[in-house]
Amino acid sequence: MAILDEIEVSIISDDRALVEYSDPDREDQNDVLTAEKYIGASTGSKFAVRYTVKPTFRLYHAQGVHISIYADGQYATGRNVSESRLRHREWTETITTMTYYCHDRDIWMDAKMAFGDIQIVEGASDKISSRSAKDLGTLTVEFRRVVKRSHTSPQLTDLKNAIGAEVSEKSLKGRAITNRVMGVDGSARAGPLPPSEYTAINGEYGQPFSFKFHYRSRSALQILGCIPRSPSPALLEQSEPVSVATRIADERETQQDPKTLSKDEEIQRLRARLAELGEETRVKKEGGGKARQLSGGLAIKRERTGRESSPRKRVKTIEVVDLTED
Repeated sequence: MAILDEIEVSIISDDRALVEYSDPDREDQNDVLTAEKYIGASTGSKFAVRYTVKPTFRLYHAQGVHISIYADGQYATGRNVSESRLRHREWTETITTMTYYCHDRDIWMDAKMAFGDIQIVEGASDKISSRSAKDLGTLTVEFRRVVKRSHTSPQLTDLKNAIGAEVSEKSLKGRAITNRVMGVDGSARAGPLPPSEYTAINGEYGQPFSFKFHYRSRSALQILGCIPRSPSPALLEQSEPVSVATRIADERETQQDPKTLSKDEEIQRLRARLAELGEETRVKKEGGGKARQLSGGLAIKRERTGRESSPRKRVKTIEVVDLTED
């Protein structure tokens, strides 16, 4: 989760906090007022914003904290947390819905927040202006120390709940953005009552704490260098079994790096290896005794020992009688 001055913010999807990645192009990672993270976005998945204000967070002379959530540069929803809720205790809330005014139906809507897709077109598009496109792909959560002033009209937003909003390729300016925030499972509601206006306190303690979450697809995160690229399928294939002879040959070859040999030396090395293999084949054919063949062409010859006796032939004795006379 992103943390600034005892305030924690995370994006929740499927009851789990999305993994956050540091901005590889951001030089100042120690900004005390702004935290920027990259998160993965899956088209159609719902999400929520969860924040926690620690009991050690100091209000100074403020009367509370105002939270504003901006989706793709447009105001989506907000909260006012009074001083009484923050005094000497931890305050946590998960915001799952946004309230917006639908101009097409002329009604107020409550809807859950989700990641929608966009359609990139070559020409100009009137669905999303170039000015709005510059903020596509970013969720911003702002916290301000505020004091209560007066009453005002509710802030309106033009967030549309249509899937597949068009955006021109030119307006994206080469950014790998494939999603936008949309409202899903919306329902009509009565217009919100005019809330009490909270104004940021004066001085340095009135500056907002800004949490920016740039949501991207997995492939876009790989291009940005936030996560490693997937290994090539060829590297995942298991190699075939290697014979004993091949392993021995590889060990001999690794004794001298072939890259350091000249072309003539490489030819001589290969010829010597071919001759060596031919000699091994000849010995196998001409060698006496029994041999047991191993995988890869190697053979173990069984030699005779003195303890081994050869089969004996039985010889029949013939008596010779001399019939000649002296």
